[in-house]
Parts: sequence; C-alpha cells; structure tokens
Amino acid sequence: MKQAIIFILAICNTLLLSAQPTAFNSIALHGQQKRAYISFSTRNEVNVRYYSIEASNDNKEFNIIGRLSATTNSIQPVQHQYDLSGHDYAYYRVGQLNMNGTMSYSEVVNITPPSLDRHKETDSFPAALPELAEAKQ
Repeated sequence: MKQAIIFILAICNTLLLSAQPTAFNSIALHGQQKRAYISFSTRNEVNVRYYSIEASNDNKEFNIIGRLSATTNSIQPVQHQYDLSGHDYAYYRVGQLNMNGTMSYSEVVNITPPSLDRHKETDSFPAALPELAEAKQ
C-alpha cells in the first residue's frame, strides 16, 4: 500500500512539473473610485512562481512596479488585481515567472491620457480615467 501511494505521488509530481505554462485568459485596466487597477485572469497556475506588474511610457522598455504571488499549483482559473495608484504610465503588462525560470508575458494594455478638452487641466492622471483598454488572448 505504501509503495502504491509513493508511486501515485511520483506520477502526480511528474505531471505537475511537465504542465504547460499558464495562459492568460484576459487582462484589463479599469478605474474605480478615482483609482486605477490592472486585473488579469489565468486558466490555471501550475508551476508559476509569481507575477510581475510591469509598466512603460514608450511600450518598449518596461519597469517592474509590483509583484503578486501565484496560488500554489492551482488547476482552476484564478483572477488577480493590482492597484496602480501612484503609477502614471501609459502601458502595462503582466510578466509570469515559471518554476523552470522561463518568463512569459501578457498582452500590453494602455491607458489613453485624458485630453485637456474633455477634462479640467487640474485633473490628475490616472485619477481622471477615460475609457480603459481591455485585451483578451
């Protein structure tokens, strides 16, 4: 009996280690009560160490502005959200660091800064959020 349990655990561990990297279901930017958030969902979180929230103003060079822990080897879809308060960038993406050291990225989403003719000059970005972009894979 003990050998059967060890064998089953070995098979489960092998399956988890060989699982495909997480795929992003969706990523979106949205505003709520004068705050900006990035939210994303994944199909699963098998073999994911963490997610990095990355931002850029030129859509070329991204800086890591935050990090979210992954659920431990979840095979269920998972939803995450990160508060972007204090970050005034135009482009955002999510990086996923896998247990094997590889990195994959979501699509890039962007916030269009408010135009002066639609908002008061004193409105601060991103507090005055216009329509926000959503990307789906």
